[in-house]
Amino acid sequence: RSPHMTARLRQLGFSSSKTTNCPWPRMPEQLRRHFVRGYFDGDGSFSYSHLTRYRDGTSRPNGSHTLHVSFTSHITFIERLRQWFVDECDLTLIKLSYRKKGSEFPCLHYAGRHVVTRIYHCLYDGATVWMPRKRLAIEHALQTAQTPLYIAKLTAEQVHEIRERYTSGTCTHLSLAREYGVAK
Repeated sequence: RSPHMTARLRQLGFSSSKTTNCPWPRMPEQLRRHFVRGYFDGDGSFSYSHLTRYRDGTSRPNGSHTLHVSFTSHITFIERLRQWFVDECDLTLIKLSYRKKGSEFPCLHYAGRHVVTRIYHCLYDGATVWMPRKRLAIEHALQTAQTPLYIAKLTAEQVHEIRERYTSGTCTHLSLAREYGVAK
C-alpha cells in the first residue's frame, strides 16, 4: 500500500468501501474517457450472441450478431456513467435494469452494433493504454457482426420433417445442417 496513492485516491472521491459508496470521481474532463475505458477494462462486460431473447425466457436465431456492453455498480456511479455515455457518445438515456429485485446495484446495458461501435470509438480512438483482451474481443465481434449467419429458409413441412427425424434419433444436428445447407 502506498499512503500517497491512498490519500490521492481519497481526494479524487474514492473510498475503501466501494460497495456502499462509489461516487463519480472528480478529475479533469479530458481524462474522463480514459477513466471510463479503465473501468470498462476492469469491471465492464462485453458479449455478443446471434439470438433474440424474449421476456418469457424463449429465444430464437435472429440472423445477425447482437453486441452487448454492460456495467454493474452502485446506483450513484451508474447514473453518472449513463449520463457520460449520453453526453460523450451521443447515446440515448436508457433505463437501468436490476438483476435482482430490490438490489441497489443496477446494470447499465447497451446492445446493438451501432451503439457498441459508438462506445468503442468513444473509448479507444486515440488511446495509448488499454487491456488488449477486451479491445480485441470487441474488434473481432464488430468484424464478425458484418458477416451474416447461416439462416435456413424452410417450409413448415420441412421443419416438421426435421423435428421428426431429429427426435427419432435417426440423425444429428450437424447432419441435418449439412443436408439443408446451413452448416459452416
